[in-house]
Amino acid sequence: MDNSRKGFVYSIDAFLAFTLTLVAIYSLIYFITVPYNYYHSLMQANQVAKDTLQSFSLLSSPDPNSQESLLGYLVFKDGTYAKNYLDKLVPSQFYYIFEKQDGENWVEIASNGDMAYKKLRAVSYGVVLDYDSQYPDDSNPYGYNTCDGTKTPCDLTESEFRPGDFRIIVVRLIVYA
Repeated sequence: MDNSRKGFVYSIDAFLAFTLTLVAIYSLIYFITVPYNYYHSLMQANQVAKDTLQSFSLLSSPDPNSQESLLGYLVFKDGTYAKNYLDKLVPSQFYYIFEKQDGENWVEIASNGDMAYKKLRAVSYGVVLDYDSQYPDDSNPYGYNTCDGTKTPCDLTESEFRPGDFRIIVVRLIVYA
Protein backbone atom coordinates (compact mmCIF):
# COMPACT_ATOMS: atom_id res chain seq x y z
CA MET A 1 0.00 0.00 0.00
CA ASP A 2 2.87 2.33 0.66
CA ASN A 3 4.27 1.81 -2.87
CA SER A 4 0.95 2.65 -4.52
CA ARG A 5 0.85 6.01 -2.76
CA LYS A 6 4.38 6.78 -3.99
CA GLY A 7 3.36 5.91 -7.56
CA PHE A 8 0.27 8.12 -7.33
CA VAL A 9 2.31 11.10 -6.03
CA TYR A 10 4.96 10.61 -8.73
CA SER A 11 2.33 10.47 -11.46
CA ILE A 12 0.75 13.73 -10.18
CA ASP A 13 4.23 15.28 -10.02
CA ALA A 14 5.01 14.16 -13.59
CA PHE A 15 1.65 15.44 -14.88
CA LEU A 16 2.21 18.81 -13.19
CA ALA A 17 5.75 19.10 -14.63
CA PHE A 18 4.48 18.18 -18.10
CA THR A 19 1.69 20.79 -17.86
CA LEU A 20 4.09 23.52 -16.72
CA THR A 21 6.48 22.65 -19.55
CA LEU A 22 3.67 22.92 -22.12
CA VAL A 23 2.57 26.27 -20.68
CA ALA A 24 6.17 27.59 -20.85
CA ILE A 25 6.62 26.43 -24.46
CA TYR A 26 3.23 27.84 -25.50
CA SER A 27 4.01 31.20 -23.84
CA LEU A 28 7.42 31.37 -25.51
CA ILE A 29 5.94 30.69 -28.95
CA TYR A 30 3.12 33.18 -28.35
CA PHE A 31 5.42 36.05 -27.33
CA ILE A 32 7.86 35.40 -30.17
CA THR A 33 5.13 35.45 -32.83
CA VAL A 34 3.33 38.57 -31.57
CA PRO A 35 4.44 41.45 -33.82
CA TYR A 36 5.64 44.60 -32.16
CA ASN A 37 3.87 47.90 -32.69
CA TYR A 38 6.86 49.46 -34.42
CA TYR A 39 7.74 46.59 -36.76
CA HIS A 40 6.00 48.08 -39.79
CA SER A 41 7.51 51.52 -39.23
CA LEU A 42 10.98 50.02 -38.98
CA MET A 43 10.49 48.01 -42.17
CA GLN A 44 9.25 51.10 -43.98
CA ALA A 45 12.25 53.13 -42.73
CA ASN A 46 14.56 50.38 -43.98
CA GLN A 47 12.96 50.44 -47.43
CA VAL A 48 13.05 54.25 -47.58
CA ALA A 49 16.78 54.35 -46.72
CA LYS A 50 17.71 51.60 -49.17
CA ASP A 51 15.55 52.87 -52.06
CA THR A 52 16.64 56.49 -51.64
CA LEU A 53 20.36 55.70 -51.81
CA GLN A 54 19.83 53.26 -54.67
CA SER A 55 17.91 55.83 -56.71
CA PHE A 56 20.61 58.44 -56.00
CA SER A 57 23.30 56.09 -57.28
CA LEU A 58 21.35 55.13 -60.44
CA LEU A 59 20.31 58.62 -61.54
CA SER A 60 22.70 60.91 -63.37
CA SER A 61 23.81 64.26 -62.06
CA PRO A 62 21.66 67.31 -62.90
CA ASP A 63 24.87 69.02 -64.06
CA PRO A 64 25.14 68.19 -67.80
CA ASN A 65 28.95 68.61 -67.72
CA SER A 66 29.38 66.04 -64.95
CA GLN A 67 29.91 62.32 -65.44
CA GLU A 68 29.04 61.38 -61.86
CA SER A 69 25.82 60.00 -60.42
CA LEU A 70 23.30 62.02 -58.47
CA LEU A 71 24.77 60.51 -55.29
CA GLY A 72 28.21 61.89 -56.12
CA TYR A 73 26.70 65.24 -57.02
CA LEU A 74 24.90 65.46 -53.66
CA VAL A 75 27.97 64.40 -51.67
CA PHE A 76 30.34 66.92 -53.27
CA LYS A 77 27.98 69.89 -53.52
CA ASP A 78 26.66 72.03 -50.70
CA GLY A 79 24.43 70.16 -48.22
CA THR A 80 21.38 72.20 -49.24
CA TYR A 81 21.22 70.27 -52.52
CA ALA A 82 21.09 66.97 -50.65
CA LYS A 83 18.54 68.34 -48.16
CA ASN A 84 16.25 69.48 -50.99
CA TYR A 85 16.29 66.03 -52.60
CA LEU A 86 15.93 64.15 -49.32
CA ASP A 87 13.05 66.31 -48.09
CA LYS A 88 11.12 65.33 -51.21
CA LEU A 89 11.91 61.59 -50.99
CA VAL A 90 11.86 60.80 -47.26
CA PRO A 91 8.34 61.04 -45.77
CA SER A 92 7.87 63.70 -43.13
CA GLN A 93 7.16 61.20 -40.31
CA PHE A 94 10.77 59.99 -40.55
CA TYR A 95 13.87 61.76 -39.34
CA TYR A 96 16.99 61.30 -41.48
CA ILE A 97 20.71 62.01 -41.37
CA PHE A 98 22.79 61.83 -44.55
CA GLU A 99 26.51 61.47 -43.79
CA LYS A 100 29.82 60.76 -45.48
CA GLN A 101 32.83 59.09 -43.94
CA ASP A 102 35.93 61.21 -43.50
CA GLY A 103 38.66 58.96 -42.12
CA GLU A 104 37.19 57.37 -39.04
CA ASN A 105 34.57 60.09 -38.47
CA TRP A 106 31.17 60.63 -40.06
CA VAL A 107 30.46 64.14 -41.37
CA GLU A 108 26.84 65.20 -41.67
CA ILE A 109 25.81 66.39 -45.12
CA ALA A 110 22.09 66.93 -44.50
CA SER A 111 19.40 66.23 -41.92
CA ASN A 112 15.82 67.33 -41.34
CA GLY A 113 15.85 68.99 -37.95
CA ASP A 114 15.99 67.95 -34.32
CA MET A 115 15.22 64.38 -33.46
CA ALA A 116 13.56 63.43 -30.19
CA TYR A 117 13.24 59.67 -30.70
CA LYS A 118 16.29 57.59 -31.61
CA LYS A 119 15.18 54.07 -30.76
CA LEU A 120 14.30 52.73 -34.22
CA ARG A 121 16.75 53.34 -37.02
CA ALA A 122 17.46 51.88 -40.42
CA VAL A 123 20.79 52.46 -42.13
CA SER A 124 21.73 52.13 -45.79
CA TYR A 125 25.27 52.54 -47.14
CA GLY A 126 26.61 53.61 -50.53
CA VAL A 127 29.98 54.23 -52.17
CA VAL A 128 31.09 57.27 -54.17
CA LEU A 129 34.34 57.56 -56.13
CA ASP A 130 35.95 60.99 -55.85
CA TYR A 131 38.22 61.84 -58.78
CA ASP A 132 40.46 64.73 -57.73
CA SER A 133 42.12 65.22 -61.12
CA GLN A 134 40.54 66.31 -64.37
CA TYR A 135 39.80 63.64 -66.93
CA PRO A 136 42.53 63.76 -69.59
CA ASP A 137 40.25 62.72 -72.45
CA ASP A 138 36.45 62.77 -72.78
CA SER A 139 36.41 59.45 -74.64
CA ASN A 140 38.61 57.83 -71.99
CA PRO A 141 37.72 58.94 -68.43
CA TYR A 142 40.09 56.47 -66.76
CA GLY A 143 43.29 58.44 -67.30
CA TYR A 144 45.39 56.21 -69.57
CA ASN A 145 46.20 56.11 -73.27
CA THR A 146 44.55 53.27 -75.22
CA CYS A 147 46.15 54.15 -78.58
CA ASP A 148 42.85 54.72 -80.41
CA GLY A 149 41.06 51.58 -79.25
CA THR A 150 41.28 48.61 -76.99
CA LYS A 151 42.83 46.21 -79.56
CA THR A 152 45.13 48.67 -81.31
CA PRO A 153 48.78 48.12 -80.33
CA CYS A 154 50.73 51.13 -79.12
CA ASP A 155 53.95 52.23 -80.80
CA LEU A 156 55.11 53.88 -77.58
CA THR A 157 58.31 52.70 -75.97
CA GLU A 158 57.20 53.81 -72.55
CA SER A 159 53.77 53.85 -71.02
CA GLU A 160 51.76 57.03 -70.84
CA PHE A 161 49.65 55.72 -67.97
CA ARG A 162 48.50 58.73 -65.99
CA PRO A 163 46.37 57.54 -63.12
CA GLY A 164 43.96 60.07 -61.74
CA ASP A 165 43.87 60.63 -58.03
CA PHE A 166 40.72 59.23 -56.49
CA ARG A 167 39.40 58.10 -53.17
CA ILE A 168 36.48 55.98 -52.10
CA ILE A 169 33.91 57.75 -49.96
CA VAL A 170 31.38 55.73 -48.00
CA VAL A 171 28.05 57.46 -47.45
CA ARG A 172 25.17 56.42 -45.28
CA LEU A 173 21.57 57.43 -44.89
CA ILE A 174 20.11 56.83 -41.44
CA VAL A 175 16.33 56.93 -41.26
CA TYR A 176 14.74 57.03 -37.80
CA ALA A 177 11.17 55.78 -37.40
